[in-house]
Amino acid sequence: MVAIMVYTLLTIWIVGSFLIDFFCQSRTIDNDYVLAVQELHRLNSDSQDKIVIFGSSMGREGIDSQYLQGTIGEDKVSVYNFSISSGKPSDFYLIYRQITEKEKIKLVVLTISPWAFEKMYTGNIKTGVDVFTNLAFKSAPIFEIMGRSDINALWFLRESVISAVPLYKYNEYFQKILDQKNLSFWKLPQERAKLESWRQYRYPENKPEEYFIEELKKEKNYEEYRNANYDWAEERNIQLKALGLLVSGLKKQSIPILVCDMPVNPYKQAFYEEGLIEGYSAAVRLALGQSRFTDFSFAYPKEDFVDFNHLNSQGRERFSWDLADILKNSYGF
Repeated sequence: MVAIMVYTLLTIWIVGSFLIDFFCQSRTIDNDYVLAVQELHRLNSDSQDKIVIFGSSMGREGIDSQYLQGTIGEDKVSVYNFSISSGKPSDFYLIYRQITEKEKIKLVVLTISPWAFEKMYTGNIKTGVDVFTNLAFKSAPIFEIMGRSDINALWFLRESVISAVPLYKYNEYFQKILDQKNLSFWKLPQERAKLESWRQYRYPENKPEEYFIEELKKEKNYEEYRNANYDWAEERNIQLKALGLLVSGLKKQSIPILVCDMPVNPYKQAFYEEGLIEGYSAAVRLALGQSRFTDFSFAYPKEDFVDFNHLNSQGRERFSWDLADILKNSYGF
């Protein structure tokens, strides 16, 4: 029996090391994950009051943190933006749990959109939490989100691999992550030259009109936003449960919450099936309780977007100004 356990652990150790190396060497991961780890390290070393932003690439590209910082005043509060590619409430919750001095947080801004609550992200924890988020931020809080139905052999194997891989692997990765000169250390050599010049705001212009015309003809774009692809019952929706846990944790710390439904291109209205937005809004408002929910979904013209979801430089300036206005006039910053 002991021999079997030893061989099993050894196998996990070897296979896990290989899988994580392969994962980090081959998968295309936006460097915003790296920046999020750096931000967390910086935040936990910062004794100043803070505004913390969570979101997806829509929040990453749509919010100019430096503008907010300058508008509010660097001597008053620090602004941290944890908006990562495909970021969802489950990812926000994992990151939030790693913040050590929560009493210094004076406001949390959550930026969300209906896609994050689609069944493919909400039915089980395997698809609800990105592997790299799981790797970069401690996974213990996952057990607060998941239910018994989420535990199966594949999920257990993934967690075993992540947990059993030697700590020196993590230390090696994180030391490189925390070194600004090695933002792209896990990329293949031929990718590094391009990625070393990576910029956070990469969307200066709109896609051509022909792009939108062609996309509007594709059935798959409509299929994603059918009511049948969404279940708004919290007990069957991991993202709603994670959102509720995050809101509850923030309220216990007496941290104000501002939730923004992120702007999307007006073209996208054609994709939403009737009733979807109403179901989304009702479910999110129920999870938030008395917390403020501000709907920016179709607030800006199509000229402010590079595609269906992401603001361009003009849209980013507009949304950052509107957000700063709320922070100053409604929250006293």
